[in-house]
Amino acid sequence: MKKFLPLILIVAIVLSGLSLTGCGSKSAQDQPTSVKSAKEESVADLLSKGKQIESMTYDFIITAKDSVINGKVWMQGKKIKTEGVVEGQKSITFYDGETNTIITYIPDQDTAIKLTADKSKKPTKTPGDYSGEYDATKMKVLETTVYDGVKCKVLEVADQGSKSIVKMWVREDNGVPVKIETNEPDVGKFVIEYKNMNFGPIPADVFQLPAGIKVTDMNEIMKDLPQMSNMPEIQ
Repeated sequence: MKKFLPLILIVAIVLSGLSLTGCGSKSAQDQPTSVKSAKEESVADLLSKGKQIESMTYDFIITAKDSVINGKVWMQGKKIKTEGVVEGQKSITFYDGETNTIITYIPDQDTAIKLTADKSKKPTKTPGDYSGEYDATKMKVLETTVYDGVKCKVLEVADQGSKSIVKMWVREDNGVPVKIETNEPDVGKFVIEYKNMNFGPIPADVFQLPAGIKVTDMNEIMKDLPQMSNMPEIQ
């Protein structure tokens, strides 16, 4: 068990870091409906385009307080591959929504572990998920601007319960957010940026482990952990 602890730590950091992408609140539906011009595309129509995208690759940058997480994501259907560096070590995570499994692979160690995912949610949100996160009729359009070379609508929604403010820079061409900024009184500000987006099909082998890599099923190991009450302390 001891030899798996560094790997388990990496998995925990990756998932907790990526979970920052899910800090928005759906209770923003209590906010006033924004006023829009009859000539403009509605917020609902704009965001509906983003929900229809089935395949994309992109780089992400998550900035929260003094920490910055960088990585790359491949998403197609119910499969997601995430690549990043955690504590100086490259980590690749494969998520399969059909089987609800997560496999984390550490190339430098030639090791991989498998865990069962929470059926109620994915381990990380994609930009398209944000397109359906809020009630579009409750979002305000702040401005139209160009961000990272793409024309975007800047949308804002406020949550009365947590007093958080969420702003999204949403591409006008396909309804996908390229930047999300959240301000919460108790947490502070964190920013997610999506860059180098590509919406073409992805080869199936992108979502497969390299041949010959042994996968350790941590579900079986963790079943026995509650019974190890007398397990010696690991130094």
